[in-house]
Amino acid sequence: MYSKSQQSKYWRAVCSGDLESLKALLAEHKEKNDSFNLNSLNDYELPQGEIWGLLHKAAFFGYTAIVELLLDHGADVALFSEADVRDCDFG
Repeated sequence: MYSKSQQSKYWRAVCSGDLESLKALLAEHKEKNDSFNLNSLNDYELPQGEIWGLLHKAAFFGYTAIVELLLDHGADVALFSEADVRDCDFG
């Protein structure tokens, strides 16, 4: 289980569109032979008050390269948010 500070590094990278930081985080965890659950829902709220996963946020903000990176590392396109929104619903 990852701490809030470890989780927040992933969320900050995705929400700010920081592809290089996200790549570094994924590489760091791969090197340590562990991984962050890319399909967990976050504890941070969007302005609409909905709780989403990393892939939801990247798709919502239009960060195509981050979406592709998350998918390459096992993010689930069929994951539902607490508001029953899937990543593929963003079209």
